[in-house]
Amino acid sequence: MKKRFLFLVLALMLCLSVGATALAMSRAAGGHCTISNVGRNVSFSGYSDSGQTEDRIGVTVTLWEQQGSSWVSVDSKSKELRNTDYVEVAGNKIVDGGHYYKVTALHTSTKNGVSYSSSSETPKRWIP
Repeated sequence: MKKRFLFLVLALMLCLSVGATALAMSRAAGGHCTISNVGRNVSFSGYSDSGQTEDRIGVTVTLWEQQGSSWVSVDSKSKELRNTDYVEVAGNKIVDGGHYYKVTALHTSTKNGVSYSSSSETPKRWIP
């Protein structure tokens, strides 16, 4: 009987641990960013989403230009909302061209004082 009780307690602890981990993973801010262009007019955007309503959720997207072996920030847009599970932001920039460009995004969320973040990045794109 004691072995059976111990087994049930351990199984319950495992289930609670897996459930807490799954909840934490669904809470982590995630998202995506994009880049497109028509000639030298570049559009860039990104969004953050979460598995539940957050106290705060935000996204910052940055447009980068490759100069030699370095990447230089060209423009950036940010947005943060309260008490929701989704936020998006977009921008446009006329660039000099003749370089590769890419977009990165930082996805953030905060719930009950605990913060989460992740990032995303587009492939680089040649803009003549």
